[in-house]
Amino acid sequence: MARETARKAIIVSACLAFSACDRDEAKMNGGGNKVAENAKGDGMDNFVMDELRLIYKVQAAQSQEDRDYWIEKLERTPVEYHRFHTRWILINNANSYVEWTESGYDPTLSSIPRDIQLLAAVGYGKLDIENGGFHQFFTNGTGAFAPEMIEWFERAGFQESASVLREAVGKFGDVFPRSQRDRVKFLDQFEGELETEWDPFDELNERFYNSIKDDVYGAAADKWLQETCGISELRTRIEM
Repeated sequence: MARETARKAIIVSACLAFSACDRDEAKMNGGGNKVAENAKGDGMDNFVMDELRLIYKVQAAQSQEDRDYWIEKLERTPVEYHRFHTRWILINNANSYVEWTESGYDPTLSSIPRDIQLLAAVGYGKLDIENGGFHQFFTNGTGAFAPEMIEWFERAGFQESASVLREAVGKFGDVFPRSQRDRVKFLDQFEGELETEWDPFDELNERFYNSIKDDVYGAAADKWLQETCGISELRTRIEM
């Protein structure tokens, strides 16, 4: 179970981290055929490859007619790794994360609505924690999402998840360092052979995992996009 969860986290987080250059490559290679084949080499099964290929086809569509065609095919594809909210975020390139910088969070740095920014960030950040725990999360750039993830968890009804993440953030002191370099510098102070010695978050990881199950989170994230953000179907576009 733990291995499958980690594998799922790697697959979905890789998609959420899908960069602008990867998107360009997808457009240059038949809407993602080459990218999907590369995914096969990374151990993704055929179902995931097909789903990714359709997502990239939507992204690469040159006309509304083509876009609607590929969206219809995507809608007919059973959901395993990418629920409604993740599919919508990916096909609309709403996961730039440019709003988070070394100095903090500024939602005005992109035209993506703030509540969608939060949803994209919490999805990526959650998967990073599931893949490697809080130590990996705070060491990576995703750690900058922490305050906004706490906000989303509270607003979406995941009070225990918010509490555990707030406790993890508190390990850094009164002022949380948005800078990845500063977080790494802080964590480098912890040394030892045992994980309990070099990882100040060791006792928090399981509490977080137990506080937010995938199916419950997925349903809440879908509901957030539909009700809070007003996006009820994959075809819905917003001004960005």
